[in-house]
Amino acid sequence: MTASVAGYEGQIGQIASAKAGIIGMTLVAARDLASKRIRVCTNAPGLFNTSLAANVRVDVKASLESLSRCATAVAVTR
Repeated sequence: MTASVAGYEGQIGQIASAKAGIIGMTLVAARDLASKRIRVCTNAPGLFNTSLAANVRVDVKASLESLSRCATAVAVTR
Protein backbone atom coordinates (compact mmCIF):
# COMPACT_ATOMS: atom_id res chain seq x y z
CA MET A 1 0.00 0.00 0.00
CA THR A 2 1.17 3.50 -0.66
CA ALA A 3 0.47 6.36 1.70
CA SER A 4 2.20 9.67 2.28
CA VAL A 5 3.87 11.60 5.02
CA ALA A 6 0.80 13.85 4.81
CA GLY A 7 -1.10 11.06 6.52
CA TYR A 8 1.21 11.36 9.51
CA GLU A 9 1.28 15.13 9.59
CA GLY A 10 -2.46 15.68 9.10
CA GLN A 11 -1.96 19.10 7.53
CA ILE A 12 -3.34 18.87 4.01
CA GLY A 13 -7.06 18.29 4.53
CA GLN A 14 -8.71 15.60 2.43
CA ILE A 15 -5.42 14.22 1.12
CA ALA A 16 -4.15 13.74 4.67
CA SER A 17 -7.40 12.04 5.66
CA ALA A 18 -7.17 9.59 2.77
CA LYS A 19 -3.52 8.84 3.45
CA ALA A 20 -4.15 8.42 7.18
CA GLY A 21 -6.92 5.97 6.27
CA ILE A 22 -4.46 3.89 4.26
CA ILE A 23 -2.03 3.91 7.19
CA GLY A 24 -4.79 2.83 9.58
CA MET A 25 -5.98 0.10 7.22
CA THR A 26 -2.39 -1.16 6.96
CA LEU A 27 -2.09 -1.38 10.74
CA VAL A 28 -5.35 -3.33 11.05
CA ALA A 29 -4.42 -5.70 8.22
CA ALA A 30 -0.94 -6.24 9.70
CA ARG A 31 -2.40 -7.15 13.10
CA ASP A 32 -5.02 -9.45 11.60
CA LEU A 33 -2.62 -11.26 9.28
CA ALA A 34 0.38 -11.51 11.64
CA SER A 35 -0.87 -14.86 13.02
CA LYS A 36 -0.69 -16.23 9.46
CA ARG A 37 2.86 -14.91 9.07
CA ILE A 38 1.80 -12.40 6.43
CA ARG A 39 3.43 -8.99 6.53
CA VAL A 40 1.59 -5.86 5.46
CA CYS A 41 3.56 -2.69 4.78
CA THR A 42 2.87 0.80 3.52
CA ASN A 43 5.16 3.12 1.64
CA ALA A 44 5.10 6.77 2.76
CA PRO A 45 7.18 8.82 0.31
CA GLY A 46 8.06 12.38 1.15
CA LEU A 47 7.71 15.52 -0.92
CA PHE A 48 8.96 15.46 -4.52
CA ASN A 49 10.20 18.49 -6.43
CA THR A 50 7.37 18.79 -8.97
CA SER A 51 5.10 21.52 -10.29
CA LEU A 52 2.44 20.33 -7.83
CA ALA A 53 4.85 20.77 -4.89
CA ALA A 54 5.52 24.35 -6.01
CA ASN A 55 1.96 25.22 -4.89
CA VAL A 56 2.44 23.89 -1.33
CA ARG A 57 2.71 26.56 1.38
CA VAL A 58 6.24 27.16 2.65
CA ASP A 59 5.43 26.18 6.27
CA VAL A 60 3.74 22.94 5.18
CA LYS A 61 6.60 22.14 2.81
CA ALA A 62 9.13 22.68 5.62
CA SER A 63 7.27 20.25 7.89
CA LEU A 64 7.18 17.59 5.15
CA GLU A 65 10.83 17.83 4.16
CA SER A 66 12.53 15.40 6.51
CA LEU A 67 15.98 16.02 5.05
CA SER A 68 15.47 19.77 4.47
CA ARG A 69 15.08 19.17 0.73
CA CYS A 70 12.61 17.74 -1.76
CA ALA A 71 13.30 14.47 -3.56
CA THR A 72 13.80 14.46 -7.31
CA ALA A 73 12.79 11.83 -9.85
CA VAL A 74 16.45 11.27 -10.69
CA ALA A 75 17.33 10.53 -7.06
CA VAL A 76 14.56 7.92 -6.80
CA THR A 77 15.65 6.07 -9.94
CA ARG A 78 19.22 5.61 -8.72
